[in-house]
Amino acid sequence: MDYVWRFLPSTPDPEELKELGRATREVLLVSALVGALAGLAAFLFDWGVFEMLHLFREFPVWTAAIGPPLGLVAAHVILRTVGGGASPSTSDEYLKRFHQEGGVLGGKPLRGRILASIVSLGTGNMLGLEGPAIYLGASAGSTVQRRLPRLFGRIDHRLLLVAGAAGGVAAVFRAPATGAIFAIESPYQGDLAHSSLLPALIGASTGYVTFSIIVGNEPLFPVQGATDVLVPQLGVALLVGALAGLVARWGASALALAKRLSTRGPDWRRLLLSGLVVSGTSVAVRLAADTPGVLGPGYGLVNWALEDNRAIWALVVILVARNLGTAAAVAGGAPGGLFVPLVVAGALLGRLTGELIGADSTTLFPVIGIAAVLGAGYRVPLAAVMFVAETTGRPGFVVPGLLAAVAAELMMGNHSFTAYQKKAQLVAGSRRSRSSPSRGTDPMTGELRTVGPASDGAEAASPAPQRGTGETPASSATPAPATGETPRPKLVDQRNDTSEIQQLATGGGRQATGEVRHLTGEMRAITGQGQVEGPAPVEAAKARDDQPPLPPAAPPPALPGEVLPRGARQWAAPRDDAEPPFGPPRPEAPKDGDPDDPFPLDFGGD
Repeated sequence: MDYVWRFLPSTPDPEELKELGRATREVLLVSALVGALAGLAAFLFDWGVFEMLHLFREFPVWTAAIGPPLGLVAAHVILRTVGGGASPSTSDEYLKRFHQEGGVLGGKPLRGRILASIVSLGTGNMLGLEGPAIYLGASAGSTVQRRLPRLFGRIDHRLLLVAGAAGGVAAVFRAPATGAIFAIESPYQGDLAHSSLLPALIGASTGYVTFSIIVGNEPLFPVQGATDVLVPQLGVALLVGALAGLVARWGASALALAKRLSTRGPDWRRLLLSGLVVSGTSVAVRLAADTPGVLGPGYGLVNWALEDNRAIWALVVILVARNLGTAAAVAGGAPGGLFVPLVVAGALLGRLTGELIGADSTTLFPVIGIAAVLGAGYRVPLAAVMFVAETTGRPGFVVPGLLAAVAAELMMGNHSFTAYQKKAQLVAGSRRSRSSPSRGTDPMTGELRTVGPASDGAEAASPAPQRGTGETPASSATPAPATGETPRPKLVDQRNDTSEIQQLATGGGRQATGEVRHLTGEMRAITGQGQVEGPAPVEAAKARDDQPPLPPAAPPPALPGEVLPRGARQWAAPRDDAEPPFGPPRPEAPKDGDPDDPFPLDFGGD
């Protein structure tokens, strides 16, 4: 019966219930509140942009030549006046705030950037809505924490930022899982913000529900027709992914150049050149598509690429013109996101690949292209595949989308559409960011060790605390010394003592008999992690390493008629003239014929 009771849950004590209630309030309540605010703000922003775009759709084609340049100029003026000279960045502000303590999202920069984004996107500039939506959601989280410090002041600021960003993305794309994954995947390359998963899920859920109550929950890009995936099409998915990686890599380089140009030269010259490029590319897209609703974010172009009877020349013209127009808008200082331009480029590239190889399906390859280009550009393959499944309503496209996203990720290398992602690296079994400190890290185990006063620039570090507890593990904690005693330092021995002893045993290196005893006497305790305790270990080890190696010991003479096993000579007793490292000298062995010898030996023959 006692065996059964071990597996039954124990009754929580009052302190545990109190802690659980506090965590529930801080995580669930604030994340739900921030997500709902982000969803509401995303709806207002979405409504403002598309109402303005609807006015331009009613005008003739020539309005595409003057609308985007006017939007660039108006956005520049708004950022200077209303925004107080704020930069046009939106989603990058979320990433910067995530990785840095301090700073406030809100105030005049928030008002200026959002108003400038509405004007820029509403006049037809080829940028996305998700950037301002992420910025709005992250600002909502920052504002809640700043306005209610007594309730939420102790919460990690990143939890609220992630909850708001997830709510904004989930609302504007009507894709809750995409919002949650994107919010925790975008801060890093090759890693996730694991501790922010629950706030991201809750914020994305409430943001999506808030937006859907007002607008509805129809998929953003509904796919019609057959959606079966055949095995040969998986190979083509890899081809699409490789091409998508190259396109995204070229786009990242062009975007980096555009951002550098946006800060150089006088404003009038930059706006003039950017306006001319944006005007020409907008007219080219409008004429090649031969349909209204293809300017601005470009949702209409994705649906256009999913339909039948699309000419190859039109796909090429729109793909090139859209990429140039997006880069020119960024160089001109227009605020907006890059998520949707990547989606449009992926849909066009996938459809173009399908037309070139003569594919029967007109929907599969555009969707695969979306997953590949989006995943490679922002380095978010999981969010890209989930975006495809949610916005098309076809989860059967997940497998080819995954293959294409992996191929594109490999082709992308270290490039990215944002410069504020931290590159994660694997350090001895644990994932770390390149920006995180690693002083005092044991290269064998990846854990922080307590070391003594080291030399040669080595620095001491405390043991690594348990994740989420702030306590030092019992296994690595140093016991408190008695009063008046100096704590004994610990040496992190990075050498492989086992291999050294083996080398001595085979006859190479130092003399086996003296060195093994020397190591044994100096290094009293060798733990499994390589920690060595002993008096003045650093100085002793350094002095020992500075000594020249001793010549190999000569094997002792074998007794007549004695046959030693192979390798036994190396482990024989030391010579009589060798000084032992510790203890009194060995008494001299009696000579043959000595009267004091109790066992005289006579090897003479008959």
